Amino acid sequence: MNYYFTELKVPKNPNYKTSAGENDGFDWDWNHAKNAGWGPSPTNTAVDLAEAMAHNPSLKVLVMNGYYDLATPFFATEYTFDHMGLEPSIKANVKQTYFEAGHMMYIYEPSAKAFKKEVGEFISSTSK
Repeated sequence: MNYYFTELKVPKNPNYKTSAGENDGFDWDWNHAKNAGWGPSPTNTAVDLAEAMAHNPSLKVLVMNGYYDLATPFFATEYTFDHMGLEPSIKANVKQTYFEAGHMMYIYEPSAKAFKKEVGEFISSTSK
């Protein structure tokens, strides 16, 4: 947290906004070429990630899940990756991890330490 507030200079603003849509002037463009004709829909980048992984079968993905989360449903990532149509050899490049926290697992100290360890190991293993 010291790094977060002192080095990154993130303001200690007690008014946390749960959505970018709460900001004045926010105007999200919901159009997506792969969803053309379907109108506004929830953001779904899984199709783009599946395409990127198919074009680069060496691409590795680390997914970090929090058990206790009201913003992103638990098991949603498992469901998403199970329905992306990835070849088994490419799907093997996806590593799912789990933390005793919500989606901001770095604010719970034990999870923050595990988070740091997982990210470090992932970077080390994929940079060879």
